[in-house]
Amino acid sequence: MNWYKLTVEDTLKNYQTSTEGLSQEERQKRLTDQGYNEIEARQQTKRWKKIVKHFTDLLMIVLIIASFLKFASSEYIEGSIILFVVIVNGLVSYWQERKAEESLNGLKQLMGQEAIVLSNGMQVKIPAKELVKGDVIVLRAGDVVPADVRLIEVHDLLVEESILTGESEASEKNHSVLAAEESIGDQKNMAFSGTLVQSGSAVGVVVETGNTTEIGKINQA
Repeated sequence: MNWYKLTVEDTLKNYQTSTEGLSQEERQKRLTDQGYNEIEARQQTKRWKKIVKHFTDLLMIVLIIASFLKFASSEYIEGSIILFVVIVNGLVSYWQERKAEESLNGLKQLMGQEAIVLSNGMQVKIPAKELVKGDVIVLRAGDVVPADVRLIEVHDLLVEESILTGESEASEKNHSVLAAEESIGDQKNMAFSGTLVQSGSAVGVVVETGNTTEIGKINQA
């Protein structure tokens, strides 16, 4: 759902919550139904399988056959060049995949922080993994955003989103409704899981947790 297109009132209504937050009883019920706010751990593939798969796609197979044909016709230099390209490409692809996995593992550790939620108007500190959709949370400078949040109250909020957008400059946030289709970097009324609050403060409604967050979707991909 395009949460940035909804008004604050519609967002609260959608998750049957309010600016006072959920009661502890309702939070526990939703936690049981929704599960923990965690990115699902994927089954680890053996290293040799990870390496081999980069040499078994169609293009690599064609190049390997081409190099063997060159060797068979005594064109050793051309065959060696093609084989060298195949090996380098496969190893570079494996290295890039490994770095991406390491980055995602780092994100999972970041999400293991605490979060401040409003419950019946009172601020309560809880483990971030216990956040549920409909929770109203408080964001402050230095916080790593623990879930995807539709902002409902903003005070000079700057969020560093390079982990999602690649932009080095922090994004200035507000709570105004956006009518047009916008990319992640232009959704100014949203704060996304794994991004860093550089300055300011805000209150927002948790709209996506775990695998349904933007960073969770990247992990699944």
